[in-house]
Amino acid sequence: MMKRLLITLLCLTFFFSPLLADNSKSRLKAALLSAAIPGMGELYASGKTSGMISLTSEALLWLGYYANKQQAEWAKNNFQQYARAYSNSSYANPDEDYYDLIQNYQSSNVYNNNVLIYARQGLYSGWSEQTYNQFVSSYLQTGSRSWNWESEENFIEYARLRVDRNEYNIMAKFTIGAMVLNRIVSMIKAVHSVNVHNSDVIKTNTVSFLYDINPIRMHASFYLQKRF
Repeated sequence: MMKRLLITLLCLTFFFSPLLADNSKSRLKAALLSAAIPGMGELYASGKTSGMISLTSEALLWLGYYANKQQAEWAKNNFQQYARAYSNSSYANPDEDYYDLIQNYQSSNVYNNNVLIYARQGLYSGWSEQTYNQFVSSYLQTGSRSWNWESEENFIEYARLRVDRNEYNIMAKFTIGAMVLNRIVSMIKAVHSVNVHNSDVIKTNTVSFLYDINPIRMHASFYLQKRF
């Protein structure tokens, strides 16, 4: 009799095993989803409100990033145009180093004087004449590379335009940092949402097998109880 009872219980367990599935969520999957796209892990774990907040934050951060990069590009165009108009330089293809250089010196004459002073100090320190000539020819700004801002106002305005570009680039970098932080927060919230979801599933979706055996009457009763 007990053997039959055991076999019956095993058969019932196998037959109703789909009902025992708790539809639990994976913490790892939720964390990876939020790492890829903040909010997706929370939505996967049924955290709709939290997920939408993270998704919205991510969208706003991307908009802020592209807005700052666009502003930085406009600021770059502004200082380049300003340099062409007011620096009296005829250098056709200036690079970033050249734009840095003309920001630091009001004219190429001032800069070249500093180069010559440094080179003479090198001679006193033991430079050969060849080393001196190579240094001077490499660093002197002459011909089309020469410049002159003519006024202090022009020089200061150019520096201000350059600072504008740098500030927008810095803001874009801060936005990237905020995106990373948003992902970390979303991952933490996603794992928490999974824990809450799995806990609720266990509480509300539990299936129990109940039985009542009366050996005197040779009677056995079986019940399947499911909580909702």
